[in-house]
Amino acid sequence: KLIFVFFFISSNIGQAQNLVPNGSFENYTICPNSWGRIYLATGWFQPHKYPGINNVNLGSSSDYYNSCDDSTSYVTVPSNITGYQYAHSGTAYAGIAYYTVQQNGNGDREYIEVKLIQTLAANKKYNLKYYVNMSNWSAWSVTRFDAHLSNDSLLHTSANLIKIPVIPQFEYYGRINDTLNWVQVTGSFTAIGTENYLTLGNFL
Repeated sequence: KLIFVFFFISSNIGQAQNLVPNGSFENYTICPNSWGRIYLATGWFQPHKYPGINNVNLGSSSDYYNSCDDSTSYVTVPSNITGYQYAHSGTAYAGIAYYTVQQNGNGDREYIEVKLIQTLAANKKYNLKYYVNMSNWSAWSVTRFDAHLSNDSLLHTSANLIKIPVIPQFEYYGRINDTLNWVQVTGSFTAIGTENYLTLGNFL
């Protein structure tokens, strides 16, 4: 179930400032030309790794799509290997599989993570907003679109890409199966005051 995302985190006190760098994935180090390269979007990486592939700048299964890719049809925008979708804003988006059924009875999960522009303030309420869209390639939809805020990165290695064992501060329950329109997901949470990283994925 591959979902595309766009992020925005702001405090609801005073002037709204987006604390998620490169939230629309426009900035990149190298234009992607194949799947599994979310690390090419400036600041973003996949924290979940197979054993032996622990460098977030070299190994990934989470995807990065950008219209700059004019050499292949794999990860360009709007037409790519997962379907046809214009970006919500600009010319880029990320793609992750929230759950992929495996023969061993477990299910692989992909995540994307980024370091926030600044540490969140203690006891301050923050608003989280992002947009999701189900790819044409997905056979099924899912009902969880969760976000976790952490002090340090959630770098986690396992033989299978099973869930990262944390409890997300933001849990969204609702089936999103729209393959045409971007669906806005919003919520709020109160920070402890040590949060530096944002991770999105399926923690169930």
